[in-house]
Amino acid sequence: MGIAGGSVTDWRDYDSIYTERYMRMPEHNSNGYRQSSPRFNASSLHGDLLLVHGSMDENVHMQNTLQFAYALQDAGKPFEMMIYPKSRHRLGTPALEYHRREKMLAFIMEHLTPLHSADVNTDRPLR
Repeated sequence: MGIAGGSVTDWRDYDSIYTERYMRMPEHNSNGYRQSSPRFNASSLHGDLLLVHGSMDENVHMQNTLQFAYALQDAGKPFEMMIYPKSRHRLGTPALEYHRREKMLAFIMEHLTPLHSADVNTDRPLR
């Protein structure tokens, strides 16, 4: 199970000052860029995945999530996605942050498989 929020999925689409400091220029490390970019490894992923992104994210551009979603679809991989319109890398309001955390918790609870489901008390509230 995984949750990716505002994630870089293709290092060529991220801030070159940061990326090239660690990975060198793409033309000098094309294999490194490709191997470490989830977008190009979508077909080898397994398990449940939730993608979360703010549509106005100026740090990690939305195209990262959309290109990754396309690669997952093309590979026949199921996933869930929650987009926050008018939100940046940090969603901005307490209500949106609460919504994001609730979405993530619901995803975890839905996809977490207990070792012994009979031992789970579903009557007790999470809070």
